[in-house]
Amino acid sequence: MQINLDPDEIEGKVLTKPNVYNAYGEVVPADVNILRTIVTEPVAFKRWAIFCLEYDTENAKYLQDKFYGLSESKHLGIYVEYCDVITLQKYAKIKDFQDAMDDYYYANVAPAGAAAKKAPVAKGAKPPTEDKYFFCVIIPGNIPNDMFYKQLKSKINKDNSVISQFVQSKTIARDKDAIFMNILRQINTKMGGDLWRMAHGPEIS
Repeated sequence: MQINLDPDEIEGKVLTKPNVYNAYGEVVPADVNILRTIVTEPVAFKRWAIFCLEYDTENAKYLQDKFYGLSESKHLGIYVEYCDVITLQKYAKIKDFQDAMDDYYYANVAPAGAAAKKAPVAKGAKPPTEDKYFFCVIIPGNIPNDMFYKQLKSKINKDNSVISQFVQSKTIARDKDAIFMNILRQINTKMGGDLWRMAHGPEIS
């Protein structure tokens, strides 16, 4: 066995840092935290609904106000329209949430309205929607989180062609802008809006 004691040599090159652009096409300064502030392609929250237990009604309204306020104060450009708050009784179960989502979906989201619920849908197909809708669900404290999330998320993905975002009631109660910003940006991304865009130098093709 022979061992070569001469080290291998690799030539390297330090590349120029890519430019990050904001929604106005301007280069973002290096000292700006792009992970918390920039939304290059904002998507308006025009059609959305929050599902929650009745004791979380104020949390639902507060969440909506925070989305609006943060978008304004951080200049994100995400237009936040008033949402529909769908409240369920405090002893509601997962099945009650599923039924409420079905009722709302076929009455407001599906183009054919409530009649679409009676019309058969081809296997594997989802009813078309006229515009991007999303459901925000406040996870109550009296139902196991993992069970609640899995069953409702599966329901939405299977039967309702909408984007969904789940938020725990205790998360809203913490009242931290950074958390609300993350949720706001997550929804924007799910809706198809870019958070930021980069442009590399000519050495990268």
